Amino acid sequence: MAESQVTSPSDANLDVDDDTLKAIAKVYSSRAAVYFRLGNYQETLNDATAAVTLQPTFIEAIQRGASACVKLKRYEEATSWCDKGLAVSFETWLLNSFCSLKLQVPLPSGK
Repeated sequence: MAESQVTSPSDANLDVDDDTLKAIAKVYSSRAAVYFRLGNYQETLNDATAAVTLQPTFIEAIQRGASACVKLKRYEEATSWCDKGLAVSFETWLLNSFCSLKLQVPLPSGK
């Protein structure tokens, strides 16, 4: 494979600069958003995973991964994604997750 040819984030010998990695991660995250709106949650999760592989602190991709897991009813995996987000930025994670995305997670009743 030529050095300039990037086929997936799992390629072991990516020879690209940080700005290029960020741009590729943004593309994966944006496509994950489209898949989410189309109801294709497994593809959302796949692309969110690819984005986070390239940029481990990319909050938007982390949120998309968590949201996809909730829709797929993979609650333990969603918790793992949430932990990633909280490790990056507690305030940003809370604001974006609970205000913008409004995740519908079953909560225990207080009664």
